[in-house]
Amino acid sequence: MQQHHAFWMAELTVDACLPSRAAEIGDLAVDLALVALQLIVPLAYSERVARLNARRVPRLRISVSMSNGNFSTGTANQQPGLGFSGLALEQILAQDRHVLASVGKRIQAFLNGCKFLPKLNQSWNDAAYWFHEGIAEPLDTIAVPKLETAIEVLLCAVSSRGSETRIIQAIQTFYGLRSDQTLAPDSIVTVKDFSKDLVRDRSRLLHGTWSTLATDMRSSRSSLTVLALELLINFSVELDEYEAAAPMGDDIDRFLAWVEARRQVVP
Repeated sequence: MQQHHAFWMAELTVDACLPSRAAEIGDLAVDLALVALQLIVPLAYSERVARLNARRVPRLRISVSMSNGNFSTGTANQQPGLGFSGLALEQILAQDRHVLASVGKRIQAFLNGCKFLPKLNQSWNDAAYWFHEGIAEPLDTIAVPKLETAIEVLLCAVSSRGSETRIIQAIQTFYGLRSDQTLAPDSIVTVKDFSKDLVRDRSRLLHGTWSTLATDMRSSRSSLTVLALELLINFSVELDEYEAAAPMGDDIDRFLAWVEARRQVVP
């Protein structure tokens, strides 16, 4: 830990499984716990946060180049959270403690099993892991499919058309915007166009229509990241309320319909 500047250790209990499976479940639970931080700490500081034995980058990136016969070297510190003070972290943890408490319930459901709403809880955890992987990707064209997969998994989409429909439905549910409305007052992009473009981008990348290495996807990545992050937060917080309200069933359509009805009553 000292050698790699990894100064935090996670402690958790995993019951009723073989040691090899317990280690796997423990690792995944830590990844999900890191997502909780990534949902509230600005991604500029938290996107590279990872387990020591998982997806992480070297603390120092050292480069050597030659131009016009002259050598130059450079060093970049890639340590997660660099420049983010302990005081700032404490303030964010206090400010967003409701998000941490909600996400903690999802992680406990993953660790210990969930007899109540297991499908919706599992969808959140699966999506959170895809989000964790997606934001860590250095290449935008790899990040985009992972981030959209996070949204598809969260919303239980079963096809490209289903994914587009689900994204439109989720935006209407959590933001109150219809498919023909623009995403923002100063935008000309409608919810329908936005959703269609996201699904199209992923499809073209995965099927080779667009080059993985030569396509610029920075704008798509930025939009997807914000949407996935906010959906994960809203989904988890609303799932707490849904569970407390004795829900109609462990079903994404019923859940989204309930959330939308609740939002209209309690703005």
